[in-house]
Amino acid sequence: MTVRSQLPPLAEQRRIVAALEDHLSRLDAGQSYVRQVSYQATKFSSSYLLGLLRETSRCSWSKLGDLAHDSCYGTSEKCSYDGNGIPVIRIPNVQSGQIELSDLKYTLQADLHLNNLMIRRGDILFIRSNGSRSLIGRAAVAKTNLDAAFASYLIRFRLNPELVNPQWVNAVVQSPPLRAEIESLAASSAGQYNLNISKLARLKIPVPSPQMQEDLLNQFDEASESASRLNRFALQLDSRAAQLRRSLLSEAFAGCLVPQDPNDEPASVLLEGIRTERIMHTKPKRIRRAAQPTQEPLL
Repeated sequence: MTVRSQLPPLAEQRRIVAALEDHLSRLDAGQSYVRQVSYQATKFSSSYLLGLLRETSRCSWSKLGDLAHDSCYGTSEKCSYDGNGIPVIRIPNVQSGQIELSDLKYTLQADLHLNNLMIRRGDILFIRSNGSRSLIGRAAVAKTNLDAAFASYLIRFRLNPELVNPQWVNAVVQSPPLRAEIESLAASSAGQYNLNISKLARLKIPVPSPQMQEDLLNQFDEASESASRLNRFALQLDSRAAQLRRSLLSEAFAGCLVPQDPNDEPASVLLEGIRTERIMHTKPKRIRRAAQPTQEPLL
């Protein structure tokens, strides 16, 4: 689109500003609504989990440590992207309740054996140290066996599948009451929040029957997927709104946003009138006379 090289007439400028303000105000209102929808969709999962916890109010509750037959910290071995050893799951790999494998680092020693720290299906990993309180205690469940160990900033609980479904534990620890309890357990030191195994092991988890766990998990998964779809759609609308904003500004500067009127006084006439008026009201500069040299008195 070609931008007009000449200044549009003043009347047209006013029409452009009025049209632009009208379009942008509607766009702002739409974006505000879309962002509110996105926010509510994001909060929906937490609200839904509260409902699930209410349904388990009459069920027995057990300490996390009593539901596990093993728990441990990860490895402190140095890792890098070009290491020759085994992959190591780190905090960035704990994403949205799952283990994300797209950003892995590897131990430097190729012959290093960490068999006792290899991840198996059903293992749940908790973030135990971070500068952000909101990330402390966030968890992810391994869906399959992985040829990977995990780093020391994570804690692994290997749950007893006869007692509890790891996915159920992963869901309920995201609920507001348990999140609040986890954050209260985190100790703060030098800007870092830290959890340890003993504190996490005392965390109480509702344990309904296996069938009820499965049913509630299915309900939660369906609700979360619906909320995710709504949030993705809201984000797409917000992106389109940003593109529309740029297009409106481009149309305005190109002179295509409002119709042009041949009866409008050209801006050049207005500018010429302003120049003439300035000249008429400009005071002539006073000519400063050169100072005359003083004659020294004769002695």
